[in-house]
Amino acid sequence: MSFSPRKNCGASWRHSGGSNVQSFSHRHAKRENVRFGVNKKSRNNLVIDKQIQEATPEHLRIEIDQIFKKFVSDPSETEYIFPPDYNNLQRKYIHYKAQIMNVSSRSHGKEPNRQLHLKKKPKELINQAFQVPVSDSILHHLQDFYEKHDDLQLQSIMKHRPVKRFEKIYGRLQDSLPLIPEIIRFPNKEIEKMRQQLPLFEKRQLILDAINTNQVTIISSETGSGKTTQIPQYILEEAALKKIPCKIICTQPRRIAAIAAAQRVSYERGEPVGSSIGYQIRLESKCGPNSYVFFCTVGVFLRNLMCGNSCLKKITHILVDEIHERDKLSDFLLICLKQNLELFPNVKIILMSATVDTTKFQEYFKCNQVLSLPGRLFPIQSFFLEDVLSMTQYSTPHMKSAMSKIQQRQNSVQDTQIETAKLSEQDQANWDSVLESYLNFSDNYDYKIHYEEATADLLQLLISEGIPVDQQHSEKGYSALMIACQLGDLEFIGKLCTLGASIDVADAFGKTAMDYAKLANKCDVLEILDFIKSQKGVVTETNIDDSPNLLQLYDMTTPDDFIDYNLIVALIKYIDANSDSGSVLIFLPGYDEIMQCNDYIVNSNIDESTYRVFFLHSNMNMRDQCDVFKVLPNQRKLILSTNIAETSITVEDVVVVIDVGKVKEKIYDSYNRLSTLQTQWISRSCAKQRQGRAGRVRPGFCFRLYSRQRYNYMSEERVPEILRVSLEELCLHAKIIAPRSMNVYEFLSLAPDPPSVNSVAVAIEHLQYLGALDREEDLTKLGEYLAQLALEPRLGKMLIVSCIFKCLEPILTLCAAMAHKDPFQLPPQANLKTLAMAKRQELINDVPSDHSVYLLVFQKWQDAVVRGRSKQFCSEYFVSESTMYSVLDTRRLLLGQLRAVGFVNNSRCIDDFNYNTSSWSLVKAIMLTGFFPNIAYPVQQGLALATKDEKKVSIVNTSICTTKSYNHWYFYDEMVKNRINFMIRGVSVCSPFMIALMCGINVIYPSSCSVKIDDWLEFNFASELPIKFRKTIQSLLHNSLSNPRYSFEKKNLIISNTLCKIVDIEERSAGIKVVQNVGIRPKFLYKITSNPNFKYENGAMKELDQSTKGVGFNSFFNTYFTTICFWKKIDFITMHKQGRTPKRFIPPNKQAQYREHKAAASRNLAFDNIPSATNFVQNFQQCNLNTDVAGAGQSNLYQNPNNDYFALNQNQSFAGHKKDYQSSQKHGEFKIREKQSNKH
Repeated sequence: MSFSPRKNCGASWRHSGGSNVQSFSHRHAKRENVRFGVNKKSRNNLVIDKQIQEATPEHLRIEIDQIFKKFVSDPSETEYIFPPDYNNLQRKYIHYKAQIMNVSSRSHGKEPNRQLHLKKKPKELINQAFQVPVSDSILHHLQDFYEKHDDLQLQSIMKHRPVKRFEKIYGRLQDSLPLIPEIIRFPNKEIEKMRQQLPLFEKRQLILDAINTNQVTIISSETGSGKTTQIPQYILEEAALKKIPCKIICTQPRRIAAIAAAQRVSYERGEPVGSSIGYQIRLESKCGPNSYVFFCTVGVFLRNLMCGNSCLKKITHILVDEIHERDKLSDFLLICLKQNLELFPNVKIILMSATVDTTKFQEYFKCNQVLSLPGRLFPIQSFFLEDVLSMTQYSTPHMKSAMSKIQQRQNSVQDTQIETAKLSEQDQANWDSVLESYLNFSDNYDYKIHYEEATADLLQLLISEGIPVDQQHSEKGYSALMIACQLGDLEFIGKLCTLGASIDVADAFGKTAMDYAKLANKCDVLEILDFIKSQKGVVTETNIDDSPNLLQLYDMTTPDDFIDYNLIVALIKYIDANSDSGSVLIFLPGYDEIMQCNDYIVNSNIDESTYRVFFLHSNMNMRDQCDVFKVLPNQRKLILSTNIAETSITVEDVVVVIDVGKVKEKIYDSYNRLSTLQTQWISRSCAKQRQGRAGRVRPGFCFRLYSRQRYNYMSEERVPEILRVSLEELCLHAKIIAPRSMNVYEFLSLAPDPPSVNSVAVAIEHLQYLGALDREEDLTKLGEYLAQLALEPRLGKMLIVSCIFKCLEPILTLCAAMAHKDPFQLPPQANLKTLAMAKRQELINDVPSDHSVYLLVFQKWQDAVVRGRSKQFCSEYFVSESTMYSVLDTRRLLLGQLRAVGFVNNSRCIDDFNYNTSSWSLVKAIMLTGFFPNIAYPVQQGLALATKDEKKVSIVNTSICTTKSYNHWYFYDEMVKNRINFMIRGVSVCSPFMIALMCGINVIYPSSCSVKIDDWLEFNFASELPIKFRKTIQSLLHNSLSNPRYSFEKKNLIISNTLCKIVDIEERSAGIKVVQNVGIRPKFLYKITSNPNFKYENGAMKELDQSTKGVGFNSFFNTYFTTICFWKKIDFITMHKQGRTPKRFIPPNKQAQYREHKAAASRNLAFDNIPSATNFVQNFQQCNLNTDVAGAGQSNLYQNPNNDYFALNQNQSFAGHKKDYQSSQKHGEFKIREKQSNKH
């Protein structure tokens, strides 16, 4: 199969109304820092019309986009002034871009000196005061409360404990010493042969020598070369031969990659996972006492560093994989590693990248050792848009219409050229005089000072009198452009070219403008003329009648943000006609584009029997698309995918890639404090990654639906995540890891690409709003807790506050759900999207809260699991079953972390934390503490909403709260912006009364009946009781953070109950519908074995002894037994010692299975003969069970586990026995102490 562009029949053409020199005249644009101003000028509709598109060529649009990107990203820039080179239509394009980028734009002055100014919109706090009515019923409850509990009017504030360094961080890797690896005595010959065929094998010794002789080594190699799985083995094998102890940490940006790498390396070594090769991710761990290599996510390894850098003493090698992806945690890890290079010379750091250009990392670490290793891709031939248009001879009605207009304009130019010879003698004499004055101007005046005077007369004649721009001197034949080139007048050259001046007009001696520039030795002018000639071509007498080429016509008629599905279909037809086999992978920005492309393909005249369409999207069910990885013998696979297929998913038989060059990225604008999901051009490195998908099994082809010029203007690498996301999580990490002498910004500024001062300041401000940092930017007690939870800070605060107010259960589910991606999947057919939304609305049942759906879907899913209908439920409601199981696991993880940090007291029953779970109003009040200041309130008689930073916003139309008029207050997840409007998403109704009670850290009380929160919201009441109760609530929160047991004092339980009552009354009086049965506890999941994490029914864990059916016993025991033991507070150790079985909790159809597993356990685990908890733990070690006792988090029990019910660094209580498990490690040996205590 071969593809070759047809010869282009069209000649080069230059649009006479376009600008040819804007790309360099921008360098001379003026920049000023002036006071902010709001542009009140109305804008036209945000749709580019044909005239604007034609007048703004691609190279100019690219440069304008780059100016906007730089201006918006630089917080020090407040104003940008475009030069007066642009015509009216091009300025309209700039206004269009300004509105998209949320920047004010306005033009000033008159032609030809009219300039367009960009200004950032000012950010001013919108101070508001509100009178809040309170019902008599609420006042009666508060009055009764203070009459009965007069001592609670003003509680004393406990002294805040000083923040100390973290000694234990939950969920980190085991702190074992390096060990001497064992030599594999009988390796599998087939596997060894396969390893030797990998491209890296020939460079094995080169890699090892580089690692041994350098502290930092950078290795770049293409995807599929084997660097992730082979380099750790090379190090391990060398250490085994030389009998050198080693401990290797391999970090991965994604959990699935860490697991897959560990499984692959274990398979190649002929060992079970968890022996010499282990892994640990957030919800799962499989490591053993004799593990030498640990694959983990970056976040897990960072938790080790949060305990102090002493952990690096026990590590010999750290491999940081996929550094080219530039995720925020990997960049943060690089800061930490660089800070510790000199302190720990024993640690070898290996940075691995899939891109060739590693210059940035080389300069960052001052590393001289960079290995660029070969991959095994087959040759791939690339084609750009101009080639595709030529191959397919693609044309649209708009292109034909533009062609007709251009021919008319060219005919007009010819007529003008004829008329130029017929100027009157007076007009010609005036023109000759003005040209001579311009030529001799610099003899008498300073040209730089009197520039406008020098060119004013010329421009007057050209614009007002209609003199042709190429009109020549009557005797000497030079034109205005020729003189400008001789003088080196860059500004005037730009204006003349904008007016359509030709660079090929010759004077009386045959010299052109380029010859004038050469004779005057004006190198900068020559560069400009060369650029004009290469970009837009030359209009000469020989080609004046020729047509423009296809690319120019396409560029004139197709907006940059438009995806041409007709062109994709035409290209598929062309591929079908020129090749006989091979899958086609089509990269598209998002779900809507995938569905539209599919519609165009289905509705085309391509024979449906010859192809099959597949979809790849992170929010679509992959089970429906599993055939995408199979070879279809009689059909071609057309795979419509987002950027997930760049690295995460590989389809081996792809031969052709069609790349539209766009990606949807979520960008956080720290200046405007909003998130936008933007469709942007990809980087060149991403384009190369996409191209590489085509050559894995045979030579391939890549068709890029963007021009070579666009490709050359693309950024080299994608924007690092640390520059485009909010930084609250990293700021918390920095407060723990950074040296005490260094503030947060100073530490983050050490990143390879430092975030802006404004981005860090906004993140710190938000943490201060949460109460995680104080005014001096020091970590508070709340911040100390939040840093240890595997949650974003606002969700962590909600979780902690729920423990204080005894409403843990629903908040636990909500936090676990919101910590994951949306559980609702996008349907594989566009016509089902409406049905999917209707099913989501059905779950909510008109409750005005988008957040309630997470709780309701989890509860209904559990009911479906109990009835054995999990898959049917997920299919009916378009829910991801794997996400639901992940939410279940995350619930267990979070509860385990609350126990580990001591906030959930182990001496108490879990019911003690759930007294108030039946109140949806209290759930929302608790959520407010995390979401504040994301508050919206009605303005303009309910026609719009206002927020802290914006005067007018609306709710996204996919929200249950969408309405034409707004009568309530709302809290929301985030603010986003489409092309013209600000909108809020993830919305729930609340009341100002709730906000006045629960929100705010920096608070002042102007009077006994009013409160002002964070210098923004002021609430006034007719009574002083609400303010008194707010002070009571805030003192309870403060004291409980200092001492979590404080909230269980009787008087504080009364406060929680009173809060629950009054917010319920407030919601009822406002007529707000609430969620029923919100406090339902997770049910006993009889069908838990369908959870893919347990691998029970398919027997996937071959390393366990099959005679014991260990996997089945593991899952069965965790699910059917210990979960019940936890909720019912049954001492399961004592029960097994006595041989008792809780049959009443086990369904009848499972009792025989239980007896079988129990018998197997008696033979192989000696479980029924356990004399103490120590043996219980050690027997689990011996069988290498990859789980904790309660099946929560699936961590090894002998290390610090990720589970709900066991945290070995905390005192535990099980119905009368208090075990203090303290593990110490020495050369892989663990000692566990047990002590008895009195019953509680």
